[in-house]
Amino acid sequence: MSDRVRLWHAGTTVTLPDDPLACVQDGPIVHVVVNRPAKRNAITLQISRDMAAAMKRLAADPVVKLLVLRGAGTQAFSPGADIREFPDVFRKCREHTELQRCRTRRADRLGAVDKPTLAVIYGPCVGGGCGVALACDLRFAPRMPALASRQASLA
Repeated sequence: MSDRVRLWHAGTTVTLPDDPLACVQDGPIVHVVVNRPAKRNAITLQISRDMAAAMKRLAADPVVKLLVLRGAGTQAFSPGADIREFPDVFRKCREHTELQRCRTRRADRLGAVDKPTLAVIYGPCVGGGCGVALACDLRFAPRMPALASRQASLA
C-alpha cells in the first residue's frame, strides 16, 4: 500500500506510513494523503472522520502554513466514497446518517481552515473526491484530470 511523496520544503522523497489517511509534515507544509492506491484512493467512512479531525488539528497548529491534499500514486486523486461500504452503511440507517454528517463535517472543516489549501490532482477526481478538491483554495493538475460530480446526475 505504501506510496512515496516528494517533500517540497525538505527536497526529499519519503515513504508514506501505511495509514489510509497519511499526514506527512514537511516543515511548514503538511501533505494530507488519501493512501489507498489499490482502491484508487476511495474515501471510506473512517477516512472522512480522520480527515475532519486532521483539518481541525492542523488548522490550530501554528507551525503549519500550507496543507497539500492528494491521493496516493498518480492513477487517481479520488473517486469519492468507497461504494463497497454502501451495503453495510445503507443497511444501517444510523450509519448512513453518520456518513452524511462525516462528509459534511469534512467539507466544513476543510473550508474553514484559515491557511492555504492545495489539491494536487493526478487522474480522476470524482464525486466526494471532487468535493474535497473543490473545497481547497487552489487546485493543481499536471495534466488534464477528469473532474466530475456524480451527484448532479442523480437529480
